[in-house]
Amino acid sequence: MSRLVAAMSALIVVMCSVIAFAAPSPQLRQCVQNNNASHAQVWQMFIQARNRGNISPAEQQQFRAMEQRLNAIKQNLSRGGLTLPECQRISQEIARERATVQRMAATRR
Repeated sequence: MSRLVAAMSALIVVMCSVIAFAAPSPQLRQCVQNNNASHAQVWQMFIQARNRGNISPAEQQQFRAMEQRLNAIKQNLSRGGLTLPECQRISQEIARERATVQRMAATRR
C-alpha cells in the first residue's frame, strides 16, 4: 500500500516536470497538461475508492495491470517529440482507464 502511494507521489513529481518539457504548439502543451492532470486524477480516484472499501481484491489485481498501462502512458507523456495526435491518443487511453476505475469505485463492498 505505501509502495503504491510512494510510486504515485513519484509519478506526480515526474508528471509535473513534464510540463517543463512543454511541446512547441499551444495545443500540444495544453493536451500534455490535461493528460498529466487526468492521469493523476485516475490514481487519486483509485486510492479514494480503495480507502472507502469499494475495491475488491480482484479489482486490486486488475488495477496492477492498469498500473502498468498508466506507467506506459506516463512514459509517453514525458518523452520528447510527442505529437498532438499521439497526445490525443493518450487522452483516449486515460479516459478508458478512468472509466474502468469509475466502474470499480461504483461497486459497494
